[in-house]
Amino acid sequence: MLSIVRDITERKQNEAALTRYREHLEELVAMRTSEMQEQYAQLNAILRSVGDAIFMTDAGQRIRYVNPSLTTLTGYQAAELLQQELHTLDSLLDITPRLQPLTPSLLQGRPWQGEVRIQRRDGRYYDAALTIAPVLDDVQQVSGHVFTHRDISQAKDLDRARSQFIANVSHQFRTPLTALKANLHVLQSTQPAEHQQRQLQAMATSINWLTQLVQDTLEISALDSGKGVEIWAPVSLPDIITGVLEGHQNQALTAGVNVEAMPFPPLPSVLGDSRRLAQAISELVENAIAFTPLGGQVTIKLQDDSRNGDRWVSIAVQDTGPGIPPEELPRLFERFFRGRLNDAGHTAGAGLGLSIAQKIVEAHGGHISVESTYGQGSTFTLWLRPDFR
Repeated sequence: MLSIVRDITERKQNEAALTRYREHLEELVAMRTSEMQEQYAQLNAILRSVGDAIFMTDAGQRIRYVNPSLTTLTGYQAAELLQQELHTLDSLLDITPRLQPLTPSLLQGRPWQGEVRIQRRDGRYYDAALTIAPVLDDVQQVSGHVFTHRDISQAKDLDRARSQFIANVSHQFRTPLTALKANLHVLQSTQPAEHQQRQLQAMATSINWLTQLVQDTLEISALDSGKGVEIWAPVSLPDIITGVLEGHQNQALTAGVNVEAMPFPPLPSVLGDSRRLAQAISELVENAIAFTPLGGQVTIKLQDDSRNGDRWVSIAVQDTGPGIPPEELPRLFERFFRGRLNDAGHTAGAGLGLSIAQKIVEAHGGHISVESTYGQGSTFTLWLRPDFR
């Protein structure tokens, strides 16, 4: 009889070690799974309890999640919204402005904020403040988006009521101001004495200031109510700038300021309201001339520009005026803010011009930036989106 004895101690030890390792891995997986389930439960509880309406899309722009606040606010059930594509949801909720045109920008990972108008299931509309944030995967690619919005109808209604009140009061001022202007013109035509001429000129200055205040108040009221930009069409910015400069020739000659535009490069058109855009540019040019001393220079530069990875068309209005104190820069676009030079009588105005320009540009999806060196001058730049349709 032949017997073979083999030592399998090492194999048994390896098997035991593998068993312990497998059990350890299973324990780690179970712990991690439990943690993930707990985190998911916490996240789901948060999403279900927040008052803001939330829905999420995947990389294909299909809706993957809606929270109860969204169904409560819109009147739609989750089953009616899940798996819908973004453009379908756009139409279903009649969202204005549409979200679909934002898709190229969103897919590049850029967030978006703005106000929209949404239709409920029963046909009623509400105003909403909407935020869109990208969801990035491990390699920083966009894997979806989170859409969060809240109902701001009450605040908008109050704002509209306030704007309507201001508009009504401003309209009531127009009639007596017109009468004052007519009577003043009659008095000035009677060849008054020198001291009377000075008094009449002071009256004329005050009447003109009040007239401009009423006009600016009506403008800002219209823009607040969303009625300021009504015509959307491709516009030629070179033509607009040329017209603005022609309109300010007399102001520039009187002030002794040289105003010129740099040669216009080839540019894409911009979609918008040409009258309103001309008004915004005019506000900046008028300010630049008013603050530039005798013999100074105001330069307008139009160019195809990029900023933070986005393509823009920019209109820069640069002056050689006194510049803006650093502490005043954050307040420039506040309504009725006049600043140190204005309060010292450097220029007339109620402090609404920059606010009007800002509202117009923002209504076109753009913004205004300011660069200034105190004592050397300022540059106000309008940034507008090109029209690539």
